[in-house]
Amino acid sequence: MKKYDEAEGVWRTVGGRRIFIKNGQSLSEAMIESGKFAKKDKSSSALEQGYETARAMEPTITADLSEIVEESGGELTGLEFRLKTKESLERKVLSDMKLTGLSKEETLNYLYDVVRYTSLFNSDSLVPGYQRIVEKLREKGYNILRVKNTMGKESASYWGINTVVENPKGYRFELQFHTPQSFQVKQELNHSLYEEQRSSNVSRQRFKELEEQMLSNNRMIKVPTNVSDIKSFDKLKKG
Repeated sequence: MKKYDEAEGVWRTVGGRRIFIKNGQSLSEAMIESGKFAKKDKSSSALEQGYETARAMEPTITADLSEIVEESGGELTGLEFRLKTKESLERKVLSDMKLTGLSKEETLNYLYDVVRYTSLFNSDSLVPGYQRIVEKLREKGYNILRVKNTMGKESASYWGINTVVENPKGYRFELQFHTPQSFQVKQELNHSLYEEQRSSNVSRQRFKELEEQMLSNNRMIKVPTNVSDIKSFDKLKKG
């Protein structure tokens, strides 16, 4: 006789342990309730705290960015996804822990996309738009900590400009820059290929095939004017 009615949730195997997740219940809550993860309480609390901090910071960041991007001639897209769901964050943490071998706390420390945004500019206005946004963010007390510009790089399976930004209170979030075309390729063509590529059971041959397909898809993108003027740097890198 089962302890739970399956209409009220789903069974999942986490870390080799079978647990029941009720409808509307987060993974961490189900793990604690199961009694099978007593040693995880501390890390689960860290995740809960991290998520609540993100929820508290997001509204002000969103208001500032909405104003700045509009004034800079761009468009924020996908705002409905600006905050990861708690369940999505838990899946991401567990997935990254598998890939990196890091602890939950260590993994949480380098996840900067719990709050994330995407700004769109056409190929001729992306660089000046980026420059205006960076200037206006700094005027408001934000700090740009990392810029990774892979737009137009033939060897890169992802084309875009990803930045890690720190708000005046020290909270870090992700801001991406795309053209409508590069964003479409990322979302509609390459995202599913990327997800398959990073799965743990992908073969070496299949990995290479997926990489080649993403590179081929990127070649359809018009490279933004003067995009090489945006230099990559990383203030987060240790050492």
